[in-house]
Amino acid sequence: MRGMILALSYADTQAGIGLTATGAMNRKFVHWAVAHFHWLGYTSEDLYSMNKVLNESDMPPPWAVRDMLSHLKLLRRKKRQAAVDQTWSGLPDKAESLL
Repeated sequence: MRGMILALSYADTQAGIGLTATGAMNRKFVHWAVAHFHWLGYTSEDLYSMNKVLNESDMPPPWAVRDMLSHLKLLRRKKRQAAVDQTWSGLPDKAESLL
């Protein structure tokens, strides 16, 4: 749940999450997620020790977050961006106060 709220907040403040041609979240977002998500049993240094550059496919949590946000229609795909649906704009600020 926390990962979904963080991703929504990022998308809301950054005018969306960049997507690759295949629809995966771009490396800029994945790099941000490594630094901001809580990885049980891992630090960001541990994750980067496996690969110098991390893609969404290298780490299952961002994929699950993207899939769930799309399924709930909180994020809408617009060309090569996943943007927060206008109905839910401002939701991340309200949701973060609950955590």
